[in-house]
Amino acid sequence: MTTQKTIQTCPTSQSLNDWLFYLESQHPAEIELGLQRVRAVAEQGQLTTFGKSKIVLVAGTNGKGTTIRFMEQYLLDKGFSVGVYSSPHMHVYHERVRINDSLLGDEQHVAAFQYIEKIRGTTPLTYFEYGTLAAFSIFKQAELDYVLVEVGLGGRLDATNILPMTYR
Repeated sequence: MTTQKTIQTCPTSQSLNDWLFYLESQHPAEIELGLQRVRAVAEQGQLTTFGKSKIVLVAGTNGKGTTIRFMEQYLLDKGFSVGVYSSPHMHVYHERVRINDSLLGDEQHVAAFQYIEKIRGTTPLTYFEYGTLAAFSIFKQAELDYVLVEVGLGGRLDATNILPMTYR
C-alpha cells in the first residue's frame, strides 16, 4: 500500500510549525536527487553567492558536524562573523541555521520561507531544498565573513552543491 501526501495550501499565519507542515507536504518524495530545480530557484533569488562571504562546504561520511563546529568556534574566536547550515536537527528546526553561534527566531525562518515560496513559482521543492534555500537567503542578508555548509545525504547531488566551487 502506498501513501500519498496531501498538498497543503501556503500558510497565512506566521507560525514556523505551520510552515514546516506545509513544506513537508509540497513534494511527493522526501528526496529528489538532482540540482536543476533547486539551482533554478536559487538563481531566481540570487542565492548562490553571499556577497563577501567565503563559503566552505563540508562533505563526507562521518565528522561533518564536528568539523563545522570546530571551524565555527575557531573563526568566531578570530573575530569573524559566521553562518552555519547543517542537518538534520536533533530537537528543533532552529538548530539547522546558526549565525555567530546563535539560533534564529521563528520570524526569521518564516520570512525566509515566505521569500522562497514567492520566488519558486511552480517549481516543486523538497523539505530539504526549501530549508537549504531559506538558510541561503538568511545568510545573504546577514553579510557574514564565512558561511559553513554541511553537505547532506545527497552527496554530489545534494541541494547544498548549488554553491559555486572556488579555490584560492
